[in-house]
Amino acid sequence: MRGTIQVPQGCTTLFTSIPAEPSWQVLVDGEPVSTGTGWGALLTAQITPGEHQVTLRFTPAGLKAGTAVSLCSLGAAAAWLTARRLGHTAQKARPHSQKPL
Repeated sequence: MRGTIQVPQGCTTLFTSIPAEPSWQVLVDGEPVSTGTGWGALLTAQITPGEHQVTLRFTPAGLKAGTAVSLCSLGAAAAWLTARRLGHTAQKARPHSQKPL
């Protein structure tokens, strides 16, 4: 999510209604800022007074590992389908007069 926010004088914390998770990253004017927890459950971030461009990014834990497993599975399935297709082609190419061993 991205948006512009006007922070009044005297305010130093951006308080959200988003559940606090370690996977959230908050950027203020393109720079990462420290995050915290408000009311024991909600995501907060340090901010200074003035107008700021705020970006909230969520990257689930295990995203890289899950992507790697999915790509390996896709590659294995493609290899299996290719080998199966080549196997059927080889059987069709064999003359009918020859019997398999």
